[in-house]
Amino acid sequence: DGEDDLVINASYENGTVTLTYEGTEMQFLEKVYYTVTFETNGGTAIDSVQVLNGKTVAEPEKEPSRTNYEFLGWYKDSACSEEKITANTTVYAKWEYTNTITYDFESSGLNENVSVSEGEPYTLSVPETEYGYVFLGWFTENGDKLTDGTGKSLAAWDPSEYGNITVYARFEVDLEYTLTSDGSGYSAAGKTTSAELENLIIPDTHEGKPIVEVLNFNDYTKLKTVSMPNTVNKELGNAIFDESVLLESFEIRDSGAENPRYTSQNGVIFSADMTMLVRYPVAKSGDGDTTTYTVPVSVTEIAAYAFQDIAEEGYSGIVAGTLTKIVLSQGLEYIGDYAFHMRGKLTSVEFYNNESLVEWSIGDFALYGVALQSFDFNDNLTSIGNSAFAAHYPNGLQVTEIRFTENSKLESIGDSAFQDVSGLQTIVLPPLLTYLGNSAFLRCSVSTVEFLEESKLEEIGNQTFKFCSVSTIQIPDSGTSIGESAFQNCSRLTWVEFSEGLESIGESAFANCSRLTSIKMPNSLRTIGSSAFSTCYDLKSVILNEGLKEIGANAFKNSSGGIAVYGELIINIPSTVTSAGDNIVSDSVP
Repeated sequence: DGEDDLVINASYENGTVTLTYEGTEMQFLEKVYYTVTFETNGGTAIDSVQVLNGKTVAEPEKEPSRTNYEFLGWYKDSACSEEKITANTTVYAKWEYTNTITYDFESSGLNENVSVSEGEPYTLSVPETEYGYVFLGWFTENGDKLTDGTGKSLAAWDPSEYGNITVYARFEVDLEYTLTSDGSGYSAAGKTTSAELENLIIPDTHEGKPIVEVLNFNDYTKLKTVSMPNTVNKELGNAIFDESVLLESFEIRDSGAENPRYTSQNGVIFSADMTMLVRYPVAKSGDGDTTTYTVPVSVTEIAAYAFQDIAEEGYSGIVAGTLTKIVLSQGLEYIGDYAFHMRGKLTSVEFYNNESLVEWSIGDFALYGVALQSFDFNDNLTSIGNSAFAAHYPNGLQVTEIRFTENSKLESIGDSAFQDVSGLQTIVLPPLLTYLGNSAFLRCSVSTVEFLEESKLEEIGNQTFKFCSVSTIQIPDSGTSIGESAFQNCSRLTWVEFSEGLESIGESAFANCSRLTSIKMPNSLRTIGSSAFSTCYDLKSVILNEGLKEIGANAFKNSSGGIAVYGELIINIPSTVTSAGDNIVSDSVP
């Protein structure tokens, strides 16, 4: 090879000469050239080369190429560079199948691609994530998930299944997802990590299963819009967005549910058949006239909490809703519990064309804390729920009179229905009414209570007219009981006519009615409760009936100035009385 300093050592032994170079025995080779052929196995062609006998072959300067394959080198039994060529030889190209993954720019913002090898795991880049969302991973166009949220592959690359593809980034709102007990889907609830969102899009699915329930989203005070899939089939809770003071629109998306429970129209949630108004965004303005909302004609029920405002009971400082008027559908059958609870700016509720075509009723607390200046108590109203119109002025009902007609279908007025409606002065009650609830008119300014002819009233509840200003009262003949404290502290009451069917007068029923002068008990009366007429200072005449069985303790104590034992009040106890409590008239008269 032209090396001037080549040193070869020679030795002779037993007729054999041995040559060594740097400790290696040398061999005599014939100076011939061999052909090395490069078999590319489907790659681009590489020219063959001539190699001197005993020399190694150099790799070609240009590697072969093959679509979707990565060239790994030339091999015989091992790498060609490690073998000496001593005969005509063929070497073979070794390939590894690869594909190119391209990131979808629109979904990820990434403009690059990655090579992946058959049977090997891989890691893709993680795109930037907006506030309130989490990166779920990379997906194929058909929705197959390839990586987790860190970009790591879920399985080794299978080129036969995918090949060269574009992958799409998928994000999800950062919520609390809980698998339902039957495993059919997930519930979604709020988390502090997404509570600052203005526009909330609840996903169709989570981990391959539909979202079927929406739970509480407390502290989501900046929300303006909420979109949820129509796979939600469980009842929407009463407080799911109860602090979203800016909420203007709900949307129910068509996400492929076979039998959807809800739909939406103009930002309002309805039952799928549009017969129930389910939820009205608290800050949504009206349609057309921005302060008026007209309920669609198909609606027969206003669901519980449907229009509820943000303000809490006893606090009037926060009112988000701007509606002042609600126009109800003529076919409305029911206003649900808390339906308009604390709608502080609402002043008028009426029926379309001022006409109700079917019987309807009002649920508990339905219009609690609503400063209504007018309300349509029409003849088709059948019942009024507990605390339906209650609340102190100026937060409660602001009418001076309620007059039901002889054609009214009203049968019951619930407990505390009009409690603390301080401006109410006149109430005319219809014939079919059978029950007046406990505290129904407690602390009202009612001065006139009239029961229409043929009244079927059976019971006046506890504290029904307590602290009212009524001056005279005629209990209908159908009445059988007057509850505890029913007329207590009616300081202007001067005259009472009891029904002939009355059986019991409750404890403290007329206590502190200081202007009441005389009473005559009906023959049907059997029980007078404790303190029933105590401290009725002007009471001078009490006529008890034969057939009376029980007089409670202190029943007439301190009446007639508390001097009954010395003064003009004389009470004759009928012979039918079997039980009489202590101090019926005063402390000194047992």
